[in-house]
Amino acid sequence: MVANVLSAIFLALAAYIVVLNWACVIATYRFWRGGIKRHVSTIPVLAQILVCAAAIASAQANVAWLPHWSFWLVAFADAALLQLFYLPIFLLRRKRRA
Repeated sequence: MVANVLSAIFLALAAYIVVLNWACVIATYRFWRGGIKRHVSTIPVLAQILVCAAAIASAQANVAWLPHWSFWLVAFADAALLQLFYLPIFLLRRKRRA
């Protein structure tokens, strides 16, 4: 019972961070479109750490309340993680242009 509650809390916190990261990306894009040279930073890897904690807590429970795909969905929906995946491509494109 306690493990399921902890799992749900950790997964909800991770989902909240994912939503905040997407809000940061949208805010940065809106600033850029408005001509303001301001960047709003995302928080990389924190959502994935919380998802791992939620998965570990869920594995300790006798009967899991949350399906396993929900952990994967929250972990890979993070904008900061997608930016980290895109970083090598961005650096290669910058090097080719120089």
